[in-house]
Amino acid sequence: MLEALPSRAILTFSGAVAEVHEVTVTGPDGSVANGAATAFGAEVRQNLWAGPDGAYTLTYDVLSADGHEIAGEIRFEVDDGLPAEVRAAGSSASTASEDDSDGTLRGVVVPAAVVLLSGACALVIRQRRRTAREPA
Repeated sequence: MLEALPSRAILTFSGAVAEVHEVTVTGPDGSVANGAATAFGAEVRQNLWAGPDGAYTLTYDVLSADGHEIAGEIRFEVDDGLPAEVRAAGSSASTASEDDSDGTLRGVVVPAAVVLLSGACALVIRQRRRTAREPA
């Protein structure tokens, strides 16, 4: 579940995309796709308009560089977790994810980076302990 609809959807495939046939993103009020989707190597990007809380469906149909047709659908929910009364009153509280200038899903990237950094630190400490135990 997302707290807010991001300004861009990015699909990453296992290989390069030769052609984008269609990317649609629909929600409670209809389409939120803003312009045509574009392919950059293995990524397909679709800009999005702001949309209300609720259920969304992203559908895609692309042609891979090796000639295979790839189509599918991704369902997701948007809900800021606030009671309807607070949302209607126009809460002015700001969160770190709302401060992202590009609107991407930083809330997912930051925790992943913390996990990777923690793992790297653990490996360094383990290696230093091994080196300290070895006779000179």
